[in-house]
Amino acid sequence: MKKTDMKDDVMGRLIVSRMSGTINADDDAVLDSWIEEAEENKAVYDEYVAIDRRFRSTGEHSVEDALKKVHERAGIGKSGKKTISMTVAAVFVLLCISGAMIWQKEDNESWKHRITNVDNSAMHYVLPDGSDVWLRPGSEISYNEDFNVSDRTVTLDGEAYFDVISDPGCPFYVVADDFKVKVLGTVFNVRNCRDSNVEVLLAKGSVSMQTLSGQNLFCLKPGQKAVYQAQLQSFDISEIPVENILLLKYGIISLTNASVDEIVASIEQELGVKVSYDGEADPRKRYNFNFQSGSSPESVVELLGFICTGLTFNIQK
Repeated sequence: MKKTDMKDDVMGRLIVSRMSGTINADDDAVLDSWIEEAEENKAVYDEYVAIDRRFRSTGEHSVEDALKKVHERAGIGKSGKKTISMTVAAVFVLLCISGAMIWQKEDNESWKHRITNVDNSAMHYVLPDGSDVWLRPGSEISYNEDFNVSDRTVTLDGEAYFDVISDPGCPFYVVADDFKVKVLGTVFNVRNCRDSNVEVLLAKGSVSMQTLSGQNLFCLKPGQKAVYQAQLQSFDISEIPVENILLLKYGIISLTNASVDEIVASIEQELGVKVSYDGEADPRKRYNFNFQSGSSPESVVELLGFICTGLTFNIQK
């Protein structure tokens, strides 16, 4: 493979990662730099954003047809010059076939978005409202195209960790086989596997357990786990060490009501770096902060700087 082809392939994969909501902060910055590098790069990127929209709005599953129509509209490709177009198209098709991202028409009025983790490790996905989801291997979430209109309903098959953005006017639901979880803004884990009992683990905030028809059953408090036994149609509630379970399953370090210095100490310990900051931290301020143990130190520090306004964080070389 030529060097230029290799770069094209990398950029193609970054474009697909951004469209699927799985790109990390470092790769996102690399992709932005590549787009700004040349008008041709921006044209290619815009082309595949258009293809992405065609797949979402029409469900067209022929990438060649979608590509042809976008080319005709944008006037791209008349010179015969080869770009990364077919490389990105191939990656896009592979992504759809593998089950990582599918748009499927359920009836005459709505489209169902399905995201499946076909990898061997946890997969991060950002929902249209900005809420974060980490899918366990072999797990799948789905939602309709009207997600975030009057409510935010996600159906789960498998196990996932949710960090939901608060929006009191648009409640968030996770639907399992026999009940659903209602939240307004919180952090929790749901396990809905066909060969075992359904489990809900609450890390932060509050959730209410409901029947599928919407009848309230009970509410969970942080640090509690509810296990639904289908045969007995009953729930068993227990207290558990939430942080240990989240770290074991997802590599997520979850800090609650922590000071800036406590967060910095955790980052240094988990990621093996030294972090300093400019500005004066208010010792009275407390933060809730999550990061993954496998993340790049730069992306974690950047996120911390966004949350702690007035402070600038640096990684000491």
